[in-house]
Amino acid sequence: MPPLPPETEHRPHRAGRWQAALLLALVAAMAGIVISLVAQNTDQRIFDNRQQRVLAVLADMLPSGSYNNNPATALIEINAPGQLQTRAPVIAYLAGNDGVLSTVIYAFTTHDGYSGDIGLLVAINAAGELLAVRISRHHETPGIGARIERGKSDWLQQFRGISSAVANYEQSHDQAWSAQFDQISGATITTSAVIAAVQRISSYHQQHVAFLRSELHRLMADQP
Repeated sequence: MPPLPPETEHRPHRAGRWQAALLLALVAAMAGIVISLVAQNTDQRIFDNRQQRVLAVLADMLPSGSYNNNPATALIEINAPGQLQTRAPVIAYLAGNDGVLSTVIYAFTTHDGYSGDIGLLVAINAAGELLAVRISRHHETPGIGARIERGKSDWLQQFRGISSAVANYEQSHDQAWSAQFDQISGATITTSAVIAAVQRISSYHQQHVAFLRSELHRLMADQP
């Protein structure tokens, strides 16, 4: 009877274990890359949609043919809390033709409303003429203070055509800027807050339009 072969201990191949671990790591890495790309694409779509909404609002306030850039991306922050009486930076959207400034739309908040903050958009052209004023948000009393909204009255139309030079002069000489504007009965605090805020931003525009021109030129030059 032939002798039995010695018993042998069967151990897993180390190479096989390393290959499995490497494959698992590669799969995990690829999954991470895919998830990251999907997240980036989602974030980009959200950003693009937001930009389109902003551009639609701005375009509604800008004269047709007065600009050929994208003002939603040509923006700067203005920090002048003392002059403008704002707690957050004012956003200035710069519209122009071939780098030459045509209109600035200021987005900012006045804190003097009857029920708190009132968000404003004010469009002023390079010559200092007020083109449009819009209310972006507010908490004023429905049916009374809420009449400052564009869709509820034509009260905002009275700012159109006013000169920022006049606003600046009357502010610096302590003249009665508000006297030229009608108030909304029962909403004196609300309307006074908007009138004063429009004067402050108009005065700022008159004083800094040269700077704003240079900023648009800089932004356009920086584009690829």
